Amino acid sequence: MYMSLFSSNKLVSSIASDSTADVLALIADTSLDAAIESGALHGIPVIGMATGLIKAGRDIREAFLVKKLARFLRPTCALSDGERKKFVAQFENAATKEEFGAALLILIDRSEDIEKPAILGRLLVANVRGAFGRNELMRMSKMVDRSFFEDLVFLKTFITGLQPGNEIIAQSLTAIGFLYQAGFDGGDATEGSGGIWYEISQYGQWLAKYGLTD
Repeated sequence: MYMSLFSSNKLVSSIASDSTADVLALIADTSLDAAIESGALHGIPVIGMATGLIKAGRDIREAFLVKKLARFLRPTCALSDGERKKFVAQFENAATKEEFGAALLILIDRSEDIEKPAILGRLLVANVRGAFGRNELMRMSKMVDRSFFEDLVFLKTFITGLQPGNEIIAQSLTAIGFLYQAGFDGGDATEGSGGIWYEISQYGQWLAKYGLTD
C-alpha cells in the first residue's frame, strides 16, 4: 500500500489545487503534527492519500512523509492560478505527469529532515516562473538529495576564493556540482596561506537564490 503512493501519485494535482494553498496557509510548521493527527490536511490530494497509510498515528515513517510533503507544498502556495495552470500544461500526457510526480515523491521521501523538501518546493516555484527548465529542476533536486543540508546552507554566505576552515564543505559541494575548483593559489610566505580557489557553479547560484531563501 505504501508503494501505491508512488505508482499512482497526486503530487502534480496537489500543486495545482486551490485547496492546497487554502489549507497550508492556515497551518504553521509548529502545528503540522496536530494538523496531521486531526486530519486537517486530508483536503490536499497527495497528503490525503498518504495519511491513509498512517495507522492510528503509530506509523512514524508515513507520518514523517506527510510532514515532508506539507513542507514541500507550502512554497507552491505562492503560485498564482495562472502559474498553476501553466505548470500542469507543460506535461505532454498523464504518464509524463505521473512520472514527474513520482520522481519528486521519491526524493521527498528520502529526505532525512524536513528542510530539504522545502528547498525542493522553492526550486519548483522558480522553475514554474521561468528561472530554469524542468531538466535543471530535476538535476538540482537530485543534487540536493545527495548533499548534507548543513553544507547547502553554506552556499548562502559563500564568497569566491579560498575556503580556510570550510575546505571539507567546499570539497563536498564541489563533488556534487554546486561549487567548482577554479585553480590553485600558491599563497605567500605565510604558512597555510595558499590553497584551492573555489567558485560557485550555475546550479549553486540557482540554489542559493531560489532554494535557500524563504
